Amino acid sequence: MSNEVDGNQILHPFGPFDLVVSPYRRGGRRVDVKRSKSAILSRIQEMQAEQSGLCGDLSRKNGLYVFAIKTPGRDGPIRPYYVGKTDKQGLLEEAFGPHQQTAYNHAVCLAKGAPVMYFIAPGGNKTKLKRQLVIDWERILIYLAYSANIDLCNTHHVPSTVRIEGVRLLRHQGNHSRGQANRTAATELNKLFDL
Repeated sequence: MSNEVDGNQILHPFGPFDLVVSPYRRGGRRVDVKRSKSAILSRIQEMQAEQSGLCGDLSRKNGLYVFAIKTPGRDGPIRPYYVGKTDKQGLLEEAFGPHQQTAYNHAVCLAKGAPVMYFIAPGGNKTKLKRQLVIDWERILIYLAYSANIDLCNTHHVPSTVRIEGVRLLRHQGNHSRGQANRTAATELNKLFDL
């Protein structure tokens, strides 16, 4: 399986992986890391058998991960709450580090629903990615996640001080334009970028 097309590296999405939640103090909830990691490893082994080599050992690969919560209901939306990257250790270890666990536990107390994890990594047996590629994609995914959910736990790559007059760079921003010319241009840019 090739991980490159025309010199561009191809990343593959994997998931959703269901995470295990346990009750916590005063009616709260928290992600059960040990049981969640075990469930993910079991699912990875199933995927390896089903997909004949497409995923390889995801737990050891570099790449990106997205923690999200699937809201209750038949067609409830899945909202992202954390986006992270790893270019040194494997996805599974990085995704469940102490800092990440704190963010996940905050999110499961904030939102109702079932937590899930997605991994984005190279296919096959390739485990490493170029560091800059991972950094760039993390920035893009954080921006997109924040656009979908203002309660995102990590917003360090979201531009907060620069605004284009009348253009909603984030879906939840208002459309504040002055004058007809600005309003028309802003409306067209919003349509152009599907904002």
